[in-house]
Amino acid sequence: LSQNLDERVEFDEIADRVLAMVAEISPGKVTGRRSGRFGILDAEVATPLSMVLTEILQNALEHGFREGDTGTVEVAAVRGGTTKEARLLVTVQDDGVGLPEGFDPHTSGNLGLQIVRTLVEGELGGTFDMVPAPERGTRVILDIPVPAQK
Repeated sequence: LSQNLDERVEFDEIADRVLAMVAEISPGKVTGRRSGRFGILDAEVATPLSMVLTEILQNALEHGFREGDTGTVEVAAVRGGTTKEARLLVTVQDDGVGLPEGFDPHTSGNLGLQIVRTLVEGELGGTFDMVPAPERGTRVILDIPVPAQK
């Protein structure tokens, strides 16, 4: 991502690469797409966020779709807030099989989700939630404080 934590990176390109990589390893014919813009992020945000995004997308493919299934995983990014309290809202939604009955992402022993929680809440100072998507599938919501766009 970056050689130096003082650097800033265009995260849309990184998100697109992660989406393409994950779609390549899809067990079926799952397509990935991005809407909205992440914009330019400090490397200290971009590095853990890329790991979080990769883990969430791999999780969606591994648990959301069966061998041979077709479907879509969409990553949506919205930046907003004031200059003092800017936020990045990231939603990852799939149209796969959805969450198992009684599944709680906050108490799940899944190592990948533990890593996601640790990075989002500890490293990035944000929040993480995983809920059933309105139609079908799963929706992951990240809310992360970021410096305002310059």
